[in-house]
Amino acid sequence: MKPLHKLNIIILFWFCSSCSKIVSIDPPVNTIVSEEAFSNNHNANSSVIGIYSKLINQSAVVAFGNGAFSMLNGISSDEITFIGGDPNFDPFFHNQILSDNNLIFSSLWQQPYGIIYQANACLEQLAGNKKVTSPLREQLMGEAKFVRALVYFYLINSFGDVPFLTTTDYKANTVAPRVSQDTIYSNLISDLEGSLNSLPGDFSGYNNERIRATKWAAMALLSRIYLYTGNWGKASQYADQVINSGYFSLLSDLNSVFLKNSNEAIFQLYIDGTISPFNTLPESYLTIPPDHTSLVYFWFPTSFMDEFDSDDLRRTAWVDSTNYSGTVYYYPSKYKIGPTQQAPNSVATEYYMVLRLAEQYLISAEAKAQQGDLTGSASDLNMVRARAGLGPSVFSSKDDAINNILAERKKELFYEWGHRWFDLKRTGKVDSIMNTAAQQKGGSWKPTAKVFPIPAAEIFRNPNLTQNPGY
Repeated sequence: MKPLHKLNIIILFWFCSSCSKIVSIDPPVNTIVSEEAFSNNHNANSSVIGIYSKLINQSAVVAFGNGAFSMLNGISSDEITFIGGDPNFDPFFHNQILSDNNLIFSSLWQQPYGIIYQANACLEQLAGNKKVTSPLREQLMGEAKFVRALVYFYLINSFGDVPFLTTTDYKANTVAPRVSQDTIYSNLISDLEGSLNSLPGDFSGYNNERIRATKWAAMALLSRIYLYTGNWGKASQYADQVINSGYFSLLSDLNSVFLKNSNEAIFQLYIDGTISPFNTLPESYLTIPPDHTSLVYFWFPTSFMDEFDSDDLRRTAWVDSTNYSGTVYYYPSKYKIGPTQQAPNSVATEYYMVLRLAEQYLISAEAKAQQGDLTGSASDLNMVRARAGLGPSVFSSKDDAINNILAERKKELFYEWGHRWFDLKRTGKVDSIMNTAAQQKGGSWKPTAKVFPIPAAEIFRNPNLTQNPGY
């Protein structure tokens, strides 16, 4: 059997096997918005927990919150190479996506808006609800707003302007026009900052599991949003508050960073050992080969591997290799549990990392460099470099600092939620980098490919939706 056919069968099997499971674990939409689901503290809490379950969508393959952005954005950029031949993945790798691409519609559009709908439903039922005690009500609303903000962040950085839906009104939502990114960012900032006082300041109320939103998660997302929108002061302010909170630390053992509830984790997604692939993350299930002589589907190009210093500990701990038919392929290995360790009804040792401390150091370093504080910037960056076993950096200028920080982001945040792809776009480097990368992939680069197409099915359904240029 050809390797490509194996991948197609895995994906097809996962889609088919997940359908009945989803029916059994996801309540019908009408129960989500019913008063009964929010008739007391317990029910309301369970309803909001359901948003996190929908976010990870553990039973589905290549879903929004379980690996789609690492894989699809990774192969869209210069970061990851793909085996080739799959009609859904290939267009991302060659930056020639059509508006009827199945993954664009299902993983990057339909699933995110499904999560947003559920968050909106929870917010509507919680607003003014006297059956839920006030502190819990405010906390749950803060959690729903956090998840909604997180999802919108990825939508606008994938598609540009998108519909901004804040209700469950079906008629209004089906004709909602696109809203500018600036407007959406402004609303996300308002929601997150408005929730800081209602979200918990530690993990004790979550059984010390780092799988629900705290005020630190909201601050971490705010620091990222402010970085993307060029508010350097606010970006460094929030990042520094997270860094100095005392709840997080950079782990010296790089193999421990992505374990569940690691001290570097600000926010992770829970893995349920009773749901396939059980104790294995959906992302690592497709990324890690069954043994070190099997072909992998996603691997690093030589140009990426050459960027690591020989003594960079991340190169050893977070990258593994397989020798397939005499050729060595290097692949991401931040998560260690792959398909051969799959065990039904087992306890997961890894949760899916969404926000972690190292990113906050990198955000603070970049924001301080933009403000001319090169000493403070180098201090933050060198925390990440020291953990990787590297010597300190000294910056000669702001441009030198920014270039070093972006290079460090590439090596620290690789194959995590599409950071590299987003960094290329937000810094204006995407055209220069991808002109070369696209040729190495055997194609050519069009500047319009920096945003994905709005799904054709959505434009057909909604007369107020417009398509992105180039599609």
